[in-house]
Amino acid sequence: MERFETSLGLLGIEATDAGIRRISFFPKGPMGGGRDQRINALLADIESYARGDPVDLSRHPTDLSQATDFQRRVWRAASSIPYGETASYGELARAIGCPGAARAVGNALGANPTPLIIPCHRIVAKGGAGGFSVGLPMKLKLLGLEGSTI
Repeated sequence: MERFETSLGLLGIEATDAGIRRISFFPKGPMGGGRDQRINALLADIESYARGDPVDLSRHPTDLSQATDFQRRVWRAASSIPYGETASYGELARAIGCPGAARAVGNALGANPTPLIIPCHRIVAKGGAGGFSVGLPMKLKLLGLEGSTI
């Protein structure tokens, strides 16, 4: 995993032949040089996103080969939530045909290896922001960039 300084903070990005495998906020390790064209394209889009431009980060291919079928279903559904909009964990559970599985949906979102590309920050709790693997301040910042309020 290589590290890159971005407007959203320090990001670690790992890519495979299939696509982006992992995006980590505030990772430890060596700084990267962005030699991979896919990573360079992703970094350019992240900078546009950080300026508040409505960028579709989900256009970047991901390598989700390590995921379970349930996780992939949750992540696909989360990716369908448009820029600037939110859905609840329960709504996402119903969307994938698993009503009552809001907690399992939350666990799958917490395991999302590519936040930003799979916009799990757009999934909120019924009565508030809910959780985010990177922390609530970053979730609120990302939602704010998209003009979304909770």
